[in-house]
Amino acid sequence: MKKNSNNQDAMYSTKTCKNELPFTDYPVTLIDARLNKSIDFEEIVSALRAERSDCQFVVKKKAAMETPGETERFLVIRDYGKAAFEEGGPLNRDDEKLKAKGVVLKTLIINPQDRKLTNNLPSGTDLKRDLTVSLSGLHIRDILMRNENISERFPCYSLMEGMVFLYRQKALFVDNGNLHIINLSDNYFFYRKFRLITKRCYKNVEVQIESYYDKPLDKKPKDELKGHQYIIVSKESVIEITKGILFDHENLQYRVEQKNAFKDEQTLSNCGIIEIDGVFNPDKFFPLLDVSFVRYNQYTVLPFPFKLIEKFIELEEIGYPS
Repeated sequence: MKKNSNNQDAMYSTKTCKNELPFTDYPVTLIDARLNKSIDFEEIVSALRAERSDCQFVVKKKAAMETPGETERFLVIRDYGKAAFEEGGPLNRDDEKLKAKGVVLKTLIINPQDRKLTNNLPSGTDLKRDLTVSLSGLHIRDILMRNENISERFPCYSLMEGMVFLYRQKALFVDNGNLHIINLSDNYFFYRKFRLITKRCYKNVEVQIESYYDKPLDKKPKDELKGHQYIIVSKESVIEITKGILFDHENLQYRVEQKNAFKDEQTLSNCGIIEIDGVFNPDKFFPLLDVSFVRYNQYTVLPFPFKLIEKFIELEEIGYPS
């Protein structure tokens, strides 16, 4: 592993993204899909508004999801258990059909039996956390399914400029305000964009990676140790993350800790950074971890673009066209 000659102590770049996604700037349509309707839906809506008064909630009937507006996004309120959404469950197929048709929706599960919904919920409850997580997931899904002109909807757009993220035979990059997640097999378009963004030839980068590991990039058996999974390419470097926020400049390793955690109760995840070519730049790397929409109010272990690729693959698997 190469050493980093950069002696900076700064962990973060001065260019940081907003703490939350700007989902408050866009209306969210609430759909009542509960089985137990002993609590009036207006009471639930009032409770949600009390927790997130900055959000624009609109209430519609379930049938509205069949004919959504051009930019409409749905938050579906349900009281079903997790098993209903698992593969083969009664709700899994219905949601997948809507998503495959391009309907942007996310579920918020509310269980009236263990949550007392009133108009005066105390601050800091699970409801606010669950609502914020669902709204963040909904906003990310909107970015992935409506991937043109995202720079205003996605403040972290600027953090991805000038970089290509390679993961699971996909490439993610941004260009002219748009988000692209494409297959590496889409040769002409990908190779051209790759060179424009990184000033590198993809085939040469592929050879560099293969030479570093002395094994083919695309032909590694599934049962081998994970490798070639999280790669970031830019003009200045080609790095791989070996699956973090304490940074060891000497060994190019970092750890992710829970924000606001007590010292003896910290949750750690150790990661390594391999410099395949060029020099690792912490000022561009660490802001990619400092987002709140991957782990609620916590640093993300891996740069957030890799999470976007994962979510996009999930959409592909249910039939959403790539």
